[in-house]
Amino acid sequence: MSTSRCDLVFGTRTATLTGRAAHELYATLIEIGVPPGAGAGSVFEAVSKLDCKIDPNAVIANAGGGARCDYAAPQ
Repeated sequence: MSTSRCDLVFGTRTATLTGRAAHELYATLIEIGVPPGAGAGSVFEAVSKLDCKIDPNAVIANAGGGARCDYAAPQ
C-alpha cells in the first residue's frame, strides 16, 4: 500500500504533506481542473501561484464546501 504524499515547494523550502492532508490537496487540485501530467511513473500535478481561501462557516456546516482556490499553470 502506498502512502499519499505531496511536496509543496516555496523557493528553496519544501513542505511535505502526507496521508489525508496530501489526499485532500490532491482532490482539490483535480476538482478545480488542474490537468495531470506524467512524472517518473507516478501521478504528478503542478501549479504555481496557488491561492486558497477557506470559509470557516461552510466548513463548520460540514456540507462539503468552503474552499475556493485559484492557480496558474507552472512556467
